[in-house]
Amino acid sequence: MKLPIPQSLAAQFTLVVSCLAALVAVVGATTIYSLSGSAVAIRQLADQRLARLQDAQDLQQHTLKIERLALQLPAIASVDGVRDMHAQVIGHLETFDQLVARLAGAAGSDDADMLALHRSSQRFRNTVNIEAQARENALRAAAATPLPPGSAAPDASLPREAEALATAAYQLSNSLTRDYRDAVQQLAAESDRTRRWVVGEVTVSLLLAWLIARVFLGRHVVRRLRRVSHVLRYGVGDPVQPGLPVQGGDEIADMARAVQQFLEDRRRRGLAEDALHELNLELEARVAQRTAELSAALAGQRAEIADRQQAEEAARASEHFLNNIVENMPDMVFVKDAATLRFVRFNKAGEQLLGYPREEFIGKDVHDMFPKDEADFFALKDRAVLASRQMVDIPEEPVHTRHGTRVVHTMKIPILDVRGEPQFLLGISRDITEQKRADEELQRHREHLEDMIHERTAELVVAKEQADAANRAKSDFLANMSHEIRTPMNAILGMSYLALQSGLDSQQLHYVQRVHGAAESLLGIINDILDFSKIEAGKLDIEAIPFDLGDVLDGLANLVGMSAEEKGIELLFMQPPQLPMALVGDPSRLRQVLLNLGYNAVKFTERGEVTVGVEVVERTDVSAWLRFEVRDTGIGMTPAQQGRLFQPFSQADASTSRRYGGTGLGLAISRHLVRLMGGEIAVESTHGAGSRFHFCLRFDLQAGHDEAQLCGHPDLQGSRLLIVDDNAGAREVLAAMSRALGLRPDTAVDGEDALRKVAIADAGDEPYRAMLLDWRMPGIDGVECAYLLQRRDGARHPTPTVLMLTAFNRDDVQRQLAERKLSVGALLIKPVTPSTLFDACAAALGVTVLRQRRSAKREEAMLDHQERLRGAHVLLVEDNAINREISLTVLSRAGIVVDVACDGREALGMLDSQRFDGVLMDCQMPVMDGYAATRALRAQARWRDLPVIAMTANAMVGDRDKALAAGMNDHIAKPINVEEMFATLARWIRPPAAAARPAPDPAGDDSRGHALAELAGIDSRAGVAAMMGDSALYVHLLRMFRDRERNFAERFRAARSRGDAATAMRMAHDLKSVSGSLAVPDVHRAADALERACIGGDDDARIEALLQDVDRPLAPVVAQLDRL
Repeated sequence: MKLPIPQSLAAQFTLVVSCLAALVAVVGATTIYSLSGSAVAIRQLADQRLARLQDAQDLQQHTLKIERLALQLPAIASVDGVRDMHAQVIGHLETFDQLVARLAGAAGSDDADMLALHRSSQRFRNTVNIEAQARENALRAAAATPLPPGSAAPDASLPREAEALATAAYQLSNSLTRDYRDAVQQLAAESDRTRRWVVGEVTVSLLLAWLIARVFLGRHVVRRLRRVSHVLRYGVGDPVQPGLPVQGGDEIADMARAVQQFLEDRRRRGLAEDALHELNLELEARVAQRTAELSAALAGQRAEIADRQQAEEAARASEHFLNNIVENMPDMVFVKDAATLRFVRFNKAGEQLLGYPREEFIGKDVHDMFPKDEADFFALKDRAVLASRQMVDIPEEPVHTRHGTRVVHTMKIPILDVRGEPQFLLGISRDITEQKRADEELQRHREHLEDMIHERTAELVVAKEQADAANRAKSDFLANMSHEIRTPMNAILGMSYLALQSGLDSQQLHYVQRVHGAAESLLGIINDILDFSKIEAGKLDIEAIPFDLGDVLDGLANLVGMSAEEKGIELLFMQPPQLPMALVGDPSRLRQVLLNLGYNAVKFTERGEVTVGVEVVERTDVSAWLRFEVRDTGIGMTPAQQGRLFQPFSQADASTSRRYGGTGLGLAISRHLVRLMGGEIAVESTHGAGSRFHFCLRFDLQAGHDEAQLCGHPDLQGSRLLIVDDNAGAREVLAAMSRALGLRPDTAVDGEDALRKVAIADAGDEPYRAMLLDWRMPGIDGVECAYLLQRRDGARHPTPTVLMLTAFNRDDVQRQLAERKLSVGALLIKPVTPSTLFDACAAALGVTVLRQRRSAKREEAMLDHQERLRGAHVLLVEDNAINREISLTVLSRAGIVVDVACDGREALGMLDSQRFDGVLMDCQMPVMDGYAATRALRAQARWRDLPVIAMTANAMVGDRDKALAAGMNDHIAKPINVEEMFATLARWIRPPAAAARPAPDPAGDDSRGHALAELAGIDSRAGVAAMMGDSALYVHLLRMFRDRERNFAERFRAARSRGDAATAMRMAHDLKSVSGSLAVPDVHRAADALERACIGGDDDARIEALLQDVDRPLAPVVAQLDRL
């Protein structure tokens, strides 16, 4: 019976794969069954034999413990000990018996070993019981009657029985171990048989699979495909191979039938291609014959056409080349027709020379374009050239053009045809008008130069003599001018200094400060001129003295700040809090360079800001490299202007000098000073976008000087601060300073933005503690913003303390604040330094900081010098009445007794009749100058040790050396710097004992200072310092405080009674902030406790008690302020 085979090849493959899958399933099932049996056997072995082996090991351990305890029994010396030990042995024996019973119940145990172990256990138990009883009896008997030595010797049977028990246990363990080993070997043999069985099954199944695949694929697939492949490759003509397998219904039979049809089609196509090939051969023969005939006829024509095209191309290239030459020639080129003398060609240079487009010339003759006389001359020349058939050169001829008459140099050339007859006239004309004028001018100069050489030779001889005389006179002139200018300057500066100390009101103080600053600026210009003369002489020296960098920067801020304020621009300072201040160097020269750069930046900036930056480049224990930078947003410079920037008496250009003024010496002197101090000044500038000057200098650090770093304060760390300024640069600088001080700054661009951010922070329970608020802003200005801030409703937290910023007149700000009845924590004048910002924030937020200001240090130093000089008797020798008045007033206010002489001779007479502790000697005086007077008094032995201090307005090189050579001890330059004057006097003058010193003149004291000093409960000195030394402002704010807080307790109780706790809390906060700013410490502390109680929600009794604590120090302060 023949099995049915599926017709489809896919079905056949499915049948084969199904058979193979069945075979794999049978083999897999058999394998899994075998492996399962092995696994069961292994688990049974693990469950039975391993458990028994573990019990045997436990039995050995218990045997050892029992043996050890039993052997200790004879050594126990008490009855209770024997009983305890006996009980332990019996307990272990019980466990021992349980293990023995478990092993006896397990299958496979050796009955002989178990019986021996049981007997040994019973004997050991009996022996232990006997031994324990005997030991107990012996111990009781020993307690009653002591036994002789050796009567209580232990029985030897107990160790023997213990050893027998251990031996029996060991034999049982060995028996179990052997049994476990035999079982493992048996299991391994069984596993090996299973493995061989599995391998055999897999091998047989693979062979069956191979046979099935071979039979199916070989007979039904591969053999038939090979037949199809052979027919496709060799065709049906091979007698060895049978025909195509076209019988059947599977895919291979379909393929064979398709191949059969393909072969038939290919046979028919081959017959058709043979016929077509024969026809093509016949046609190709006919075409070749005809092509040969046509090629012979066209060969000559192609050669002729190619030659003609090549010639035309060459002609066009040559014509294009010549046209380019003619068009680009700088001289006028024209071509005329020889018969009519009309223009036929005209180049671009001709258009430019004559001023007419070439279209107006083409087709016209000279009579159409030029005046008649000139046209007749041109026409005559043209005919002569054509007649001569030679080139004609016309060196000069005038030509009327649209620009006027020009002189040209012309060459005319006839262009002949092949017969030698003129066909065209070529003309080339060059404009020599300027050259002719230059030649004429050069000739005149040549004639004039010869005359000048003789004159200049004689003048140079005279000029050299005059220059030598001028150089000799310059030093004398500068010395005299220095004295003449500095004498009235000393009067201006001295009188303005005295006026500043006389208790002016705020407006007068502002005016006098401007006068004083302007005078110092004028003095700076004079110093620039004198410094330049020192530079030319090569005698400008650099000092190395201790100084405070903060003093230099403060002076820069004050002087340059005034100029910036007048122009309405902002002056910004950028410096790190860790900047070293106690340096060794030349402060006056550093100040001079920074002032020059700062004044220039302000001068050339109309809008924006000027930024002064200092940063630490490198620092060691003994020195520091500092980088100074002055940046502006002014007019900037071109590269050419930068190239001549540092030349003496030079500015960017003449228009700059006319518009901005200045001597042009400042930058040249600054570069020289920076080089002398070991640095190099550089500039980076973009025209129309501002400039940046910078330089690096090395300074030694003052030894043993503790730097007071501004690292913040614990009470300020993390405090939120809002910076409100419409100037982006100012916001960035203030934010950087605030972060360095430990604050958390945010910024706002205007008042509206500030109010929004304050509201958001209040609602988010992260309120701002303080606000740096610029006064002059577009839209809502600083005063209006502060007013709206204090009038806001629904606030959950106290209003931030306002620190008002201004770069303009503070009087206007104070007036607006007073009109709105507003109080602020502080009024800061830009530029703001880190020190100023730290002090203002600390005072406004009520944080006590034990840090002395630089101004206070300077003030204390000057007070110390004045105290040391108090009572000294000084002779002032000065011929100028104003200078005498200034010096006399300043010295007398310090408690110094002053006598006055008007010249050196009068001074010598007074020295003969009185005793003095020192002499202040002017150098240039009538009758006898200071140098001669000093030499005369040094000639006498009694005055050789008398301190003589020179006072002179001369500032030329060698003035100090000249004074020292005359016998003077030191030198004070005019205009007088009061601090330097007292420091110099204190260095040399030693007054008598303090008891003899007169008290200071009370008439010269400031009445406002006395009134403030007498106020109890108010630290007036700290308050005035917080107001930057403005006592008038401080008094004004104290009066505002008095009027505002007079009825604080009543207003506070009223707010509480109507349930407005937020208002009451804000009132306590305001009182704390203002009292801290005005240095009223007792009120500040009490208000702080009251605010904390309000925030914490304390009960009414507690808050009332704290309110009374506030009122106790507040009431007397208000009462005192009523008398202010």
